[in-house]
Amino acid sequence: MPSSVKWIFPLVLLSVYIATTISAVFANEDEKVLASAGIPSDEKSLIDFLSRRSRETADKSQIKLLISKLGDDSFEERELASARLCALGMVALADLKQASDSADVEIARRSKECIQKIDEGARKKILSSVVRTLGSTKSPTALKTLMNYAPYSHEDRTFEDLVFAIIQCGTNNSTALKEIQVNSTTEENDWLKVAAGCALAKLDQEKSRQSADNLLKLRDPHASFEMGLALAGLGEIRGITAMATVMDRLDPWEFSLTDHLLRKLTRGEKPPTNLSNVQTKENWLKIISKMEWKPTSQEITKASLEVGKTLVVLLDAGKIQYMDRNNQVLWSIDGLQFPLDAQIIDTETVLVAEHQGNRVTRRDRKNQIVWEKKIDGPLASHRLEDGSTFIANKNEIQIVADDGKTISTFTPANGEIIMRASPLNNGEICVILSTPQGNNRCVVLDKGQKEKSSFEVDVRTSGGKVSVLANGNVLITEVYGNRVVEYNPAGKEVWHLECEQPVAATRLANGNTLVTSMTQLRAFEINPKGKEVWSYKSDTRVTRAFRQ
Repeated sequence: MPSSVKWIFPLVLLSVYIATTISAVFANEDEKVLASAGIPSDEKSLIDFLSRRSRETADKSQIKLLISKLGDDSFEERELASARLCALGMVALADLKQASDSADVEIARRSKECIQKIDEGARKKILSSVVRTLGSTKSPTALKTLMNYAPYSHEDRTFEDLVFAIIQCGTNNSTALKEIQVNSTTEENDWLKVAAGCALAKLDQEKSRQSADNLLKLRDPHASFEMGLALAGLGEIRGITAMATVMDRLDPWEFSLTDHLLRKLTRGEKPPTNLSNVQTKENWLKIISKMEWKPTSQEITKASLEVGKTLVVLLDAGKIQYMDRNNQVLWSIDGLQFPLDAQIIDTETVLVAEHQGNRVTRRDRKNQIVWEKKIDGPLASHRLEDGSTFIANKNEIQIVADDGKTISTFTPANGEIIMRASPLNNGEICVILSTPQGNNRCVVLDKGQKEKSSFEVDVRTSGGKVSVLANGNVLITEVYGNRVVEYNPAGKEVWHLECEQPVAATRLANGNTLVTSMTQLRAFEINPKGKEVWSYKSDTRVTRAFRQ
């Protein structure tokens, strides 16, 4: 067996381990969601609910019938009608808004509740819970029902939940696995084929590799994206090529993920970030076709398992959470004392600067502390490639060895105070300093800690790192100026984005900018054309967002 293939197994097994662990978390949450929606959690009720969704079409007569049942004498009928209207989602909104003024008090009340739940994404939440809970039964009828639902999963944004459920049905079940294999060869519907194919990629890796060319024979570009990403998870470059081939026909988020993945895997030439989608695709296909473009199977697997995953810091909640590309929480760590900064070490480990806890800790996904350094009021922290850790508070910057010993320090002169700081790849440091006169400046220190450059900036909040780009430019968030500004090393503004009270911003490899907003309680991603391609909303302040 080639050594590159041997390396894939630990990474794939890790992803299976995470999925198995998460299933327990899902089970508790799904039970609450189903109970809240009035949907019984027994297998027969779940099959009936999902089977109806598979037969449903969003015609007016059906919607009106369901709305009339909101006032039914039976409480169970009223609850089921509410759940089904929420599952229909946006297409039911117009009729629900009209019904919210109904003379029937119960119909009006439930219509308003449905509108609110649809606006809050309850449709996806309910369907996801139904799909996952049904998958946990592992029965032949459940698997058949899930397969029948597959053509609707992309529209409902439950595709990954469906694959998860199919995997549950097929685990240690040869009969179910055979049915999944048969469906992965169907020409009947692309989403049925790709749901079975993506599940097969987890259940039978060798069979998936042998069938890769057939699995990728798809008409729908979004289905090609999903199947390509699943095969890339097995280290298959054919999966990467399939994603690149259709990227000009993907939605902005899928395009962004594909471009980001390709940039992570490419060592040399990359397309400019300001090209059209068609031009970007053409450039990537040329690059992929060149013989020197040879990412290893291990690199492809690792990058594909990380793609779209985001770490967010919820400051006031004392919490950080690691989410997949659909904002599903994979794991979270709470009980943190005012976390001002964080860093993804790998999919299982994170570094956190706890300002009020007076420490920097490295923790695993189970919230076990594996490394700790006590320091007064840390503002920023970053683990370096040599295993040492960069730590800054308002008075000094330290480089600390893994045994806790201090390697080097920097203390600002003239009474200046550190607000933010970042280590650079070349050994230099970028720091935001506040002067006694109340002015703020962005300073780059050379390896000898001498000032290399300096210019004034409008920074009003302390904590976190400075986002320094590969070309030496710096992203500055003007929280009260309502702007994210890119400055060149001379301090000249070269780009800006107007947004409400930005707290932090980072530039991704694909040229997109990841921003957190203090008052909007959210993180969002903007592409070079200024279009928002991703967002995450919370009920508390989202102060940092990171992506590998």
